[in-house]
Amino acid sequence: MRRTILIVVALLLLIGVGVGVWFFFFRTQATDSSNQGNPFGDTGAGGNGSTEQVLPDVDVPLQGAGNEVAPQLYKITAGPVAEGAVAVDIFIPQVSEDTSTPALPPLEDVEVRYVDRASGNLYRFQLGARILERLTNRTLPGIQQASWASDGSRAFVRFISNETGTERFETYSLPASGGDGYLLEPGLSDVLVSGTSSVLTVLPTTNGSVATRSTLLGENAVTAFSTTLSALRVFTAGLNYAAITKPSAVLPGYAFSINRTSGEFTRLLGPLAGLTLLPNSSGTKFLYGTSANGSLALSLFDGATSESTALPVSTLADKCVWNSTGTAVYCAVPRSVTGTLPDDWYLGVVSTSDRIWKIDLSSRVASLVFDPKLLADTDIDAVSLSLDAKDDVLVFMNKQDGSLWLYDI
Repeated sequence: MRRTILIVVALLLLIGVGVGVWFFFFRTQATDSSNQGNPFGDTGAGGNGSTEQVLPDVDVPLQGAGNEVAPQLYKITAGPVAEGAVAVDIFIPQVSEDTSTPALPPLEDVEVRYVDRASGNLYRFQLGARILERLTNRTLPGIQQASWASDGSRAFVRFISNETGTERFETYSLPASGGDGYLLEPGLSDVLVSGTSSVLTVLPTTNGSVATRSTLLGENAVTAFSTTLSALRVFTAGLNYAAITKPSAVLPGYAFSINRTSGEFTRLLGPLAGLTLLPNSSGTKFLYGTSANGSLALSLFDGATSESTALPVSTLADKCVWNSTGTAVYCAVPRSVTGTLPDDWYLGVVSTSDRIWKIDLSSRVASLVFDPKLLADTDIDAVSLSLDAKDDVLVFMNKQDGSLWLYDI
């Protein structure tokens, strides 16, 4: 009897070992073989199971991009972008298979072009189609600012370099087509693109500043003006330029008109504390902000009459944009302000929570466009505002985290 039990136990052990060997060697191979036909494809680069998002090829769009966080309000990026984006109206042709019918009219859409801060790659986001596409594949890490041609064909991207042992701004001209660009003169304090025709660069010197104008390709360079003033910010003002000294609440600021032909300076405003400026497209009127006793004020200066008119909102001119007709401005207006402005705001010491207002300049009536806090429970410190040519969309960056947003007006 005991012998019979021992035989049965031995047989059971042999069967168990056999089953274990089959599962270990043959079952594993069968499972691996079935993964070759995974309908979802490999997860991550190299099929190693990584969940890291792999950037698409330049010609592969990301469908369904842009998160609509509230009606009409879109968060285009979660990560930081370079300050400065451009919104371009585009027309997409429709193709009909029936050649006997009249051609279909093109579809209208708005395309936002921007620069990813971390990689320096250029992207475009189509609002209607909800497509995000990478345009370039040139790594330029740490891009801080981007100045665009008005049609989005080229961006002048600015980053900090310390290759010489001293930190300084470098500027690279990057075509959106993905072709080769060129490096501009190092240490520029400002870069201003006018339409699609010219770029103005400002270089600090031991005696002040020198501005040079050239084509977008860097050709036909000429000296636009020179001045004993340093740390200038320059703007396009119709056929001329406008400039202001560095904005500060503790120093008097001045604004000037600069003749494009002669380079002659004419004072427009100043001395004013905390002076910020934004000319209209024709250079006839100037939105300007001031600060005093911890508060902000916004006004309109008429270049023809030299008269100033107070406006019913309090903000910086840096947080505004003109509409295409020059009849109104859109401004991000802080709920409240603290600290020494604009100094602390530029330094990032303080941040604001803004509402977006539209101000009709003829009637001086301000109307609320939207409140991000009420609409999406989000605090937005809006900067670098821009509109498309039809005033259909408002694009801006949230200074708090560098994310890019769009509001469909």
